[in-house]
Amino acid sequence: MLESAEYQDLKEGEIYNKFAKRVYNVLGPSEKKLRAKKEKEKDGVKKAKEEYLRQKAKWDRVKGFYTEDNEKKESVKKGFEKSKKEYETKKRVFEQKQFYDSVNFVGLDLTVEETMIFSIFVSATSFFVLLGLTIVSFMFFSSIIFRIFLVATFVVPLLSFTFLSNYPEMLAERKKVKTLAKTPEAINYLSISMRLNPSLEKAISFTADNSDEPVASGFRKILWNIYLNKYTTIEGSMVSFARKWGEWNEDFKLALYSVRQASLEKTKDGLNRSLDRANRIIRDGAMNNIEEFAASLSTPTTVLFALGILLPLVIGAMLPMFSMGTMDFDIQTLDDGVNGMAEATRPSIAPLIILMMNVIFPVVAFAYSFSILGKRPGTSSPPRIPPTLTTKKKKRLLMSCSALGLLLIGIGVYLLSFAGGSSYVRAIYALPILWGIAAPISIYMFLESREMKKKRKEILKLEKQFPDALFQLGSQMIQGKSLENSMKSISESLRGSEAGDLFGKIITRMAMKGESLNKTLFGKDGLLKKIPSRTVRVSLKALARISEKDPEESGKTLIEISSYQKEMAKMDNDIKNELAPSIDTMNATGIIFAPLVMGITAALYIFLSDISAEIGTTGAEMVDSYLFVLIVGFYLIQILIVIIYFSVGIQYGGDKIERNYSIGTTLPVAMLLFSIAVIVTQMAFGPV
Repeated sequence: MLESAEYQDLKEGEIYNKFAKRVYNVLGPSEKKLRAKKEKEKDGVKKAKEEYLRQKAKWDRVKGFYTEDNEKKESVKKGFEKSKKEYETKKRVFEQKQFYDSVNFVGLDLTVEETMIFSIFVSATSFFVLLGLTIVSFMFFSSIIFRIFLVATFVVPLLSFTFLSNYPEMLAERKKVKTLAKTPEAINYLSISMRLNPSLEKAISFTADNSDEPVASGFRKILWNIYLNKYTTIEGSMVSFARKWGEWNEDFKLALYSVRQASLEKTKDGLNRSLDRANRIIRDGAMNNIEEFAASLSTPTTVLFALGILLPLVIGAMLPMFSMGTMDFDIQTLDDGVNGMAEATRPSIAPLIILMMNVIFPVVAFAYSFSILGKRPGTSSPPRIPPTLTTKKKKRLLMSCSALGLLLIGIGVYLLSFAGGSSYVRAIYALPILWGIAAPISIYMFLESREMKKKRKEILKLEKQFPDALFQLGSQMIQGKSLENSMKSISESLRGSEAGDLFGKIITRMAMKGESLNKTLFGKDGLLKKIPSRTVRVSLKALARISEKDPEESGKTLIEISSYQKEMAKMDNDIKNELAPSIDTMNATGIIFAPLVMGITAALYIFLSDISAEIGTTGAEMVDSYLFVLIVGFYLIQILIVIIYFSVGIQYGGDKIERNYSIGTTLPVAMLLFSIAVIVTQMAFGPV
């Protein structure tokens, strides 16, 4: 593969797969019981099929005998339809085709039984844990907390079972959508190889070696089906692959058919026409999918904006009003027999605020974002950059950030515990605690991703320059120059650019060591080992393959490769331009608008809570000023991370480097604006 295994992302679903197997090994039935269960199900399918065939034969006789509808004909028809439905249901339950297609596609090693046992175990465990907490809350805490746990006792297990039992299918659907981005690249690689050598087997091998997963594994399977004699021809194996993937990606299937047709063409012009048609089909399909997704983003983005920002802000701003509006006086008879008015026990609204602001709203916002991003067609994958920090340096950075966070939290706790002061002052004392949460996250993510982003930026500049460099190289070779002289000329004309420097290094290495182009690029210490760009790698691999051909023919091929790369780059830019407007407003809101409004809301809450205390309301007990600031500030941290997760996912397809860098750079800005809003608003409404 292109990247070494140590740099590969963890396979999605690996943790789920591991825990499901462990739970099944402990709680699952024995092999003997499982085989007996399978045999019983198989026998049930067999009997249902026999009954279905019997009813079908009966229906075939009756429907031809009775030309008009009558009671007997309808009775036989109903029996036939019922037997057919029962047979199909039992067959579907026994085979579980959709489940096993899903786990095979995402690379999980699971059975239906393992998935169901694991789902039942987790949901049952959550039920009994929450039931215990419900009993404890009934005995020791307020009615609000008891009601919260009572609802959670029944809702959480149901949701967890539904999610876990359907997780493999959900994961497969998300991965299929993301795989749409990799299919244009794969068709492009097939075209490059076919133009160099019109051999379908070599083109499939070339694509399998250079594509990203899971496309690469799919193409390898085409070859393995031939080696294992499952198919007699490479064309038959490829058609089977196209049909299977065509169930969810029609454009990819049609493009593969065009590539297969190209392999059957007898002329160069026919080959090129078929390959051009394949690339056009897959590019147009990818753009149509992205345009449809971009057009559908308006409503989900508005809903996420309302659920994640507007509704919490409105509720936070209304809380003091709710408390002040609950004027509840209770007439009691005192122990000494004197009638009087006493303040009733007032329930605290703190648990309810925490539940809403720090649990329900963030979880709902994240789940909704996750759902939307699961429907986003993928774009071309950015270059994978190996970690710039060693494991040892990462641990040191993590420890340093943790120490800083604990120090800031300790300062805030000390001030709140021993410094005293008015509600305004104590609200400001809560800010170091929030910075103790936000600062370590920001610093760690910024420092961990900064160098990786910088290196990837250099690689992206090289990728952007490379199509033009290939075009110039091909143009010079068409004029009759050798490959070496053409590369030397390009390195001089593009001196100072990433592409020019790369060609300069290639020429220098070949001249000094007398190595071939292939060894210079892909040898043990090849130059491309430090360039994690699939685009550059594939282009230079193609260049190495044509280096022994006629310069004029090689030049034409390079120009064709350059044209395809420009079209792919244009498609990628068009896709990002289509998606960008949908998240600009949300980014601005999350970084600027939300921190200011939340800061002002927190300060107003403190002001109104002081008024409430002065006029003696006896409704729900007001939350302490510092606690309200902590709740709102922590929500700001949570929702900003969700917004960045969503916006980066929309623009870059969930790129981790971009996401971590964005969190590291925007979270401090948002927290600074929040802190300023809290302090300035309090200075305006009351003495500090």
